[in-house]
Amino acid sequence: MRLLAAFSEDEPEMTVAEIARRLELPRTIVVRLVDTLASAGYLERSARDGRYRIGLAAFKLGSLYAATNPLHAYISSELADLASETGYTAYFGVLDGAEVVIISHHEGRLPVRFVWTAGDRLPAATTALGKAMLSQLDMQQLDAALGNDRLRGLTEHSLATREELDRQLSEIRERGWALARDESAIGITAVGSAVLNTHGAPLGGLSLSFLDYPHDPAHLKDVGTIVHKASVRATERVAFYEHYGHRAVATSSGRRSRFART
Repeated sequence: MRLLAAFSEDEPEMTVAEIARRLELPRTIVVRLVDTLASAGYLERSARDGRYRIGLAAFKLGSLYAATNPLHAYISSELADLASETGYTAYFGVLDGAEVVIISHHEGRLPVRFVWTAGDRLPAATTALGKAMLSQLDMQQLDAALGNDRLRGLTEHSLATREELDRQLSEIRERGWALARDESAIGITAVGSAVLNTHGAPLGGLSLSFLDYPHDPAHLKDVGTIVHKASVRATERVAFYEHYGHRAVATSSGRRSRFART
């Protein structure tokens, strides 16, 4: 599993020697691991230069995460509604330590769009949906995820320190939605809100991204309210599913539960 996780968008292909250095393992062990994973389809070897990359079997396995998770089945309808109502691109992502992983998105209809795709990873504090989820963590959880000092950013406008972030998180908790302007990509503004489980912990986050030009504070607040209402609806659906979901699945005649279809 460590070997598969060593691949990334920044380093999608590696030789055996490079994998061995990355994992700090003897080459002979890495050769056996690579051969096993390649024979099962989890790695592929390039015919051009012999470097290895993620294989089709790993893609199939990863695709099951979104395809079989009930949360994503009804989050997709919220994304479609958000994109339809505003014209902006809607995202759903989850928190993974100090990063956000984009799970799905629904493109808006405006002529100028910027789209992150499923699987993209971003520093949580640079995104609206990431900040929204972080606002639902306690101080101990924040320290474990982010540390107490400098934050990793993507632009010159990204938050640089925990002190800056903590001030924003307090505001986010009060109004229910988060703002990120020029923080993950220059020119892009996003608002986001967290989807919670029945214990109040963040399961994921919804956001809308758009070009906020000319800047209109009143419109920004309206969009934030729209996203927050969508996250509240999704949270209510989560509570319903956690209470009734297993029975809904048991009585369903199809492969998806009655609740997931609605």
